[in-house]
Amino acid sequence: MENERTIYETVIGARVNDVHWWRVKTTMQSAELPFTKDGFELFIALKKTSARYFSQYHKIKGQISKVESSIGEGCTGEQFITLLEKLGITPNQSTISRWFKTSGGFKAKSL
Repeated sequence: MENERTIYETVIGARVNDVHWWRVKTTMQSAELPFTKDGFELFIALKKTSARYFSQYHKIKGQISKVESSIGEGCTGEQFITLLEKLGITPNQSTISRWFKTSGGFKAKSL
């Protein structure tokens, strides 16, 4: 486990204490993320995007992998919101807008 901790500290760019590492490790295990450089980068990006909803990542990941083949090149914002509603996840509209900020904002009909 020390090797994974070293990778995480390299990605984050700082040393972390034992409690911090324990929380990261248990959260990543519950979200079924790999203890690799890519897994840690995904973990950090997801935590920055929405720390509140990150705990439900494993639910969303499972549902997306089921419909991934039908999505093709993408899905509309409306389809994404419908998927979240089926999972019982109801984020605030401002949270949804922040999630889509890098792609020009949330648009229900656009891909």
